[in-house]
Amino acid sequence: MADDELQNSQDVAAIVAQIRSKKNIYFSRDKLIANNLAGDIIYDNFDSVNFTGINRGFIVINSKDCEIYRYRDGVYLDDGDRFVKAITRQILGDKATNQRVTEVVTAVKQFAGLLVEREQLNNYVNLINLQNGVYNTETGELLPHDKKFYFTNKMEIFYNKDAKCPNIQKFFSEVHLPDDVLLIQELFGYCMYPRYDYHKIFFMIGNGRNGKSTELSLIRAFIGKKNISSATIHDLIDSEFNASQLFGKLANISGDIGLDMVQDTGILKRLSGGDSIMAQHKFGHPFEFVNFAKLIYACNNPPEIKDSSDAMWGRMIHFTFPNTFLDNAPGTDPNLILKLTTPEELSGLFNWAMDGLKRLKANGKFSYNKTVEENRKSYERKADPIKGFVEDILIFSEGSAIPKDVMYKLYSTWCKESKVSMINEAWFSRKLKDALPGCYPMRSMSEGNRQQVFMNVSLKDESSQLPLPMSNEPQSPQRKLDFKESLSDRINNLLTCIEMHEQSMTDEELDAEGFDSEFIEKCIEQGLIHRKPDGTIGV
Repeated sequence: MADDELQNSQDVAAIVAQIRSKKNIYFSRDKLIANNLAGDIIYDNFDSVNFTGINRGFIVINSKDCEIYRYRDGVYLDDGDRFVKAITRQILGDKATNQRVTEVVTAVKQFAGLLVEREQLNNYVNLINLQNGVYNTETGELLPHDKKFYFTNKMEIFYNKDAKCPNIQKFFSEVHLPDDVLLIQELFGYCMYPRYDYHKIFFMIGNGRNGKSTELSLIRAFIGKKNISSATIHDLIDSEFNASQLFGKLANISGDIGLDMVQDTGILKRLSGGDSIMAQHKFGHPFEFVNFAKLIYACNNPPEIKDSSDAMWGRMIHFTFPNTFLDNAPGTDPNLILKLTTPEELSGLFNWAMDGLKRLKANGKFSYNKTVEENRKSYERKADPIKGFVEDILIFSEGSAIPKDVMYKLYSTWCKESKVSMINEAWFSRKLKDALPGCYPMRSMSEGNRQQVFMNVSLKDESSQLPLPMSNEPQSPQRKLDFKESLSDRINNLLTCIEMHEQSMTDEELDAEGFDSEFIEKCIEQGLIHRKPDGTIGV
C-alpha cells in the first residue's frame, strides 16, 4: 500500500472511531438523518441543534460542483468527496447504499460555514508552503502550518536558513552558459511564486547527454511531483479544458512537445498572462481560474510557431545546454541526480532560488537580454535547423550543384558544430527545398556517371571554416552543369521526387513539382511507377 493510501486509511479510521464513540443515532424509522452524520464527520463535538462544532479541517469550494477539500499536514487535499464517502460507508455498515452515501456528501456541501471561494486558494503572494512551516518571503520568518492558510500545494523542502547547495551550483555552472545561470536561479525562484506577473514561457533546448534531463529531474524534485502538471503545448491548444490540469500547480513541465507547428498561441498567452481561464475537471462543471503554473517545455528541437507577434515573442525565454557529457568520460557521475536531491542540497537550493526571486522582483524582469527580434531569430534557427544551415553555409546559384551525399555531410558537420539535432536524409532533402527556393534535387550525368545532386546552390564561402566532409574519391563540393533535361533525366527526377516523399505522392503534388498528368500516365504504362490502391503514385 502506498504511503498516501495508508495515511488516508488511517485518517478515515481515526474519524470513524471518534464518531462511533459517541454512539449517536443516524436513523429515524429507517430514514437516514444525513445532516447529523455529515455534522459528526465534519465537526468534532458537533451540535446538531445549532449546527456548530470544531471543524476537523474541511472546506467546500463555492462553485457548481461544491468540491470538498480536507486539511492534512499543512495542505488542503482535493479528495474530500471520496474521504467523506469512505467514512460514511464504514459508519453505516450494511445499511450503506449509494443513495444514502450521496445524501451525506450532499449534506456536507450544504454547511454554509464551510464555503470558500476558489480565488482564496493559494492566494498568498508572500507565503510559500514548505514541509516544516510556511515561509514568509518578505520577513524571512517561518510560520507554523495552520488551517487558516488555504494551500493546496506544499513543496518537498525543509527550510534551513543556513543550508547551501554546492553540488547543485557546480552542476549549473557545468551545463549552462554563465549568463544563463542567473536566469536559472530566477526561474527556480519564480516557480515558487503563486502569480504570473512576469509573462514568460520557458524552453529548455538541447540534444542528449547535455544535462537537460538531470535538470528536469532536479526541478521536479525541488517543486514536488504533486505540484507539477505535464500538459503539452498541443494538449492545451486542442482543448482549453485541458488547462484544468494546471489549477493549483506551481509549474507545468513537459518534455514531450513534438515538432508540429504551433498554429494558435492564444491559450499560451492567457495562461502566462494572468488572464482568467475556463477549464473543466472530468465529469465536472466548467470553472474559471487564473493560472500561476509556470510553463516550462524541454525538447531537442522546439516546434515552429506561426504567431509572429511581439506579444508572443516577448514572452519566450529559451536557453540551451551547450556541453556534451559522454557516459564513460572522466568525471561523469552516474549517481549525480541522487547527490543533487539530498534534503540538504534541496534546502540550500531553496535559499539560492529565493535570492533569484528577490532579484527578479527587484529588477521587474528576468536576466535575459535578447531583444524581441533577436529572440525570434534565435528560436527560429533552433526550431528549423535547416534554415540556420542555409543562412550560414549556402546561397542560391543558378546552374550550380552540390552532390546530395556531400550536402548531407556538410549538414551533419554543421549540426555538430552548432549543437543542434539532425533530421534524416529524406526529410532533410524535402526541407532544404523549402528553405532555399529554387534549389531542388535531381539526377544528373557527370563524367559518364549518374549522380543525385541539389541544383541551383553553392557554398556561401569556399574558405568557410566549416570543414568539408572527407570522401573516398576526390570531388568538388559544387560545380556548374550544362543542364538540358532529357527524357531520361526527367524520368529520373520523377523517381527521385517520389522517393523524397516517402514513396508516395498525389497527382496534385506531382503537378506542383512540374510533372503533368500525361507524363505520369505514360510512366505508369511503361511500368516505371504505379498507382496505389489509395490513388497515390509510388515507385
